[in-house]
Amino acid sequence: MKGFLQEDKIWHMARHPNVVTYFGACHVARPCFFVSEEAENGNVPDFVYRQKRQGRSLVWRMMHGAAMGLRYLHENGIIHGDMKCNNIVVDSKAVAKLTDFGMSFELGSTRISSGGPVRWTAPECLIQKRAPSFESDKYSLGMCVVEAATGRVPWGTSCVDEQVIDQLAHRHFLPRPAELNDDQWRLVKSLCAFEAGRRCTLSDAIDQLEKFAVSEETAEAKHRPRATIRRL
Repeated sequence: MKGFLQEDKIWHMARHPNVVTYFGACHVARPCFFVSEEAENGNVPDFVYRQKRQGRSLVWRMMHGAAMGLRYLHENGIIHGDMKCNNIVVDSKAVAKLTDFGMSFELGSTRISSGGPVRWTAPECLIQKRAPSFESDKYSLGMCVVEAATGRVPWGTSCVDEQVIDQLAHRHFLPRPAELNDDQWRLVKSLCAFEAGRRCTLSDAIDQLEKFAVSEETAEAKHRPRATIRRL
């Protein structure tokens, strides 16, 4: 119940176009439940995959929206704590929105390190058992970029969690995916620097993601069939 009430408090405070809108909660029924806006297009991995099959790329527009939502949370003293693409959903207008605040908490509140999903978790949380932070959220966002761009979980399916932890313990970063160009890979490495204090700001990341999103949209527009006007 304590975790439910904490999530209720966090979600109630979060109001932003890139955060799923919260309507209310019920703690009397069993199980307890939340009421929120519907994400008609599902989560980002499924949405991006469906669009790709139709010849469209919306990776960078989705990641730009997710980063905007994360910056809003941080500006309001909220650490998400569980950033991964399954926790980024898409509404009917193809707007990416953050959800699942079960591991979120306010800066300054008591929080011990918890076992989040290994492939998205920052090294300092995995190896040094530090509590989630604004900086670890940035690392997780970088892993979300890798996941969205490749359609695969970070480090791939052939590498088990224990191997990921071992690689990070020896300061080995994941291999560069072929789907990312130089600038995109540079952004990932900037978000995911081993030293938490050397990770780029979310504002800088958003600027880069916006450029990638604009390029993505421009490329799509060039391939969009043009309407023709026939004279009668």
